Amino acid sequence: MSDTFVVAARLRLPKKGVTAWLRGPLAPAADDATFLGAWQGRAALPLVARKGDAKSVRHHFAARADASAAGGGGLVLAWDGAARALWLFDVHVGFAEADIAATLRAVAAASDHLTGKRVDHAVLFAETSAQLSADAVLAAAELRPGAAAFVDVVPAEDVLASVAPAQDRFHAALERGIDVAMASPEVLHPQVRQLAKHPALKTKKAAAAALEGSAYEGKRLGPLVTLARKGKLEV
Repeated sequence: MSDTFVVAARLRLPKKGVTAWLRGPLAPAADDATFLGAWQGRAALPLVARKGDAKSVRHHFAARADASAAGGGGLVLAWDGAARALWLFDVHVGFAEADIAATLRAVAAASDHLTGKRVDHAVLFAETSAQLSADAVLAAAELRPGAAAFVDVVPAEDVLASVAPAQDRFHAALERGIDVAMASPEVLHPQVRQLAKHPALKTKKAAAAALEGSAYEGKRLGPLVTLARKGKLEV
């Protein structure tokens, strides 16, 4: 039995939509147990007013980043310019009901910022050797512009394939050390890192080290490394 659970998603938001989503609230829910029960039961999202939430989506993920840097799981939340998508891979140690529900609700809130006719997916799965498989999926959701709906808990292979790049980024981050890797915008979105409090995520030196160790390093990242070394990179 796994004691690690992951929320993975591909969110093809327009770049302005990413900022609006990060600065906006989580999708509301009556309580964590009701929300997770509805998600697993493929019911409609229970949109009810909620107290005690993080101030915004980015505040929630900043807290997740701090927990991950301290050894409590792991987090990838990064914009991919080539794919025009935001990748999410949020690893939770233990079934932390409140944290998992909040991440799922953050994903649901992204539907308000999707455009066009594209459909994206998110999955909640029990981590088994860090591999995403249909057998491990506990819940799945379909995201359309303005709506998040629950779907079959055994998603099609193309749904799993759609979130696989998020898992790949997480594995690359683990090889570099998750606390170091999250100083890179290829692992943690700058707007989230700005709010993080863990020392490993706050130093410019860490940002430069993360970029230099990146699997994506090249001409495109060279100027960012230079700015990070000079302390001029806003991360």
